[in-house]
Amino acid sequence: MKFLNKLLLMPLLLFLVFFFGRSPCLATCDFFQNNNPAPTCTTMTNGGKMWCDTTAPGSATDPVLKVCDGTSQTWNQVELTSRTLNTTFDGTVTHNGAVTNSSTVTTSGTETISGGLTISGTFNDANLTLDGDNASPEATTLCYKVNRGSTSANDPGVCWKGGNTAWQVTTDGSTLGNLEIAAGSSANHAVRHDQVCLLTGDQTIAGIKTFSSFPVTPSSDPTTNFQVANKAYVDTQLGVSFNPKNLDSLSLLLAADAITGLSDNDSVTTWNDTSGAAENVSQSTAGLKPLYKTNILNGKPVVRFDGSDDYLQAGSALSAFATASAKTIFVVFKATSVGGPDHNIFEGGDWRIQVATGPVVRQYNNDGAFDTLDTSISTGTFYIFTGWHDGTNIYNQLNANSATSTASGATSSLTTTVQIGKFGVRYFDGDVAEVLVFNGVLNAAARGRVRDYLNKKYSVY
Repeated sequence: MKFLNKLLLMPLLLFLVFFFGRSPCLATCDFFQNNNPAPTCTTMTNGGKMWCDTTAPGSATDPVLKVCDGTSQTWNQVELTSRTLNTTFDGTVTHNGAVTNSSTVTTSGTETISGGLTISGTFNDANLTLDGDNASPEATTLCYKVNRGSTSANDPGVCWKGGNTAWQVTTDGSTLGNLEIAAGSSANHAVRHDQVCLLTGDQTIAGIKTFSSFPVTPSSDPTTNFQVANKAYVDTQLGVSFNPKNLDSLSLLLAADAITGLSDNDSVTTWNDTSGAAENVSQSTAGLKPLYKTNILNGKPVVRFDGSDDYLQAGSALSAFATASAKTIFVVFKATSVGGPDHNIFEGGDWRIQVATGPVVRQYNNDGAFDTLDTSISTGTFYIFTGWHDGTNIYNQLNANSATSTASGATSSLTTTVQIGKFGVRYFDGDVAEVLVFNGVLNAAARGRVRDYLNKKYSVY
């Protein structure tokens, strides 16, 4: 009977040995294909693991390693060997080797990578911190580079130089340099000059900066805070007045408000040169003297010429205080009438300032040929005229308008005695408030300062 019982129990024992003796690692992937349910882990209290193929893309070349959690009795995916799908990390992820992704990577937790990280897809992370050597201060140079597709040797980027010294840029993938602001649109320029550079807070610039031209040229005086002002405005506010006498090349200065001892309608016998050169102009014949007129232009006096026979003459020629190839003149004047050509306001031999039919103000220069440059004016209106000659061209400018020019070489002769108000038998009909002559060509900045000085004084425009 006992023997019979043993025979009856033998199949049951063999079944139990076969069933409980199998390793959980022998499970096949059949449960994972075609959306079949995963095997239960009821009997796998110690956990287990197995390789299985995924439904999508459904290829044996894309295996997944899953681990059986004996507590929750669920299969958890722990590794995807070929990362061709989007991957999301919700917790802390640590990589000790290189990581390469070709699709979107989203990290909502902390990810530590001690090897290399190459991302050709989209990387979504609100905070990415690079640490090259886990040292403080950072001794390793770290770079953010842009792959331009050909070779990494020419990838541009921005780098934090080792030793916490400064941010620098690289245009060739390896050589570090300072941030370059350059013209043009070359890909090798980190920042172009035509892009906006916004500075906030206090800025300190060390050393001397040289500009080839004025970086800002205000067209008018400032009206609100934080506007740039030109020097003339600042000088006015500080009570500092520009004086053309401070320019070394000033060689003649006739200012009607410097005439003393005369009353309105008195004849002008001598108009003194206050430049320091003492090139005074005068008239000894009573009937040929111009008149001194008070309170004509911005409260200032003028010298009035009648257009018939009035003129003043210097004691020397223009050659005494100007050269054949470099001279500048300013005249504050008004033409009352213009009855024909060549009515000289200023005459210095073969270089003259005239009014003529048009009416125009004319610069005349004889370089072997008669060269003239006309600028339109209106009679009865005061102007600040600026004229200069550089040996190649003559230039005219009225008030602050743009200058015009025409070719003209060195003046043939400056030996004729300087006259104000006359050329031959042609006389100027109008008022002259001031005449300034400089021995040389003033640069644009200096011409602007003299013109601003005259306009502030006479309020012409």
